Amino acid sequence: PLVAVLIIGIVVMYIFLKPKTRDNRNAPKDPTRPICVLFTDIQASTTLWGEIPEEMSEALDVHHAVIRKLIQKHKCYEVKTIGDCFMIATADPAAGLTLA
Repeated sequence: PLVAVLIIGIVVMYIFLKPKTRDNRNAPKDPTRPICVLFTDIQASTTLWGEIPEEMSEALDVHHAVIRKLIQKHKCYEVKTIGDCFMIATADPAAGLTLA
């Protein structure tokens, strides 16, 4: 039993402590070229969270799925997400404009 507990403990620690990696294939990498940076924000989201929190939770999931699908479709890069805001980068301004 002690060996099983140790193995389970090691597996759990590995799952929670392993470094998170992101797919950065579409991240701009050439430091000599300009990049396009986009920011998204859901207008009045704080008010909406206060008034209809259950609907906002579902709406936020849909919003994130749609934005991530567009990021992938236009070969852009999700730099970070905080709440309902995305920071997106691309080396191709046309892709950024089309995504927007």
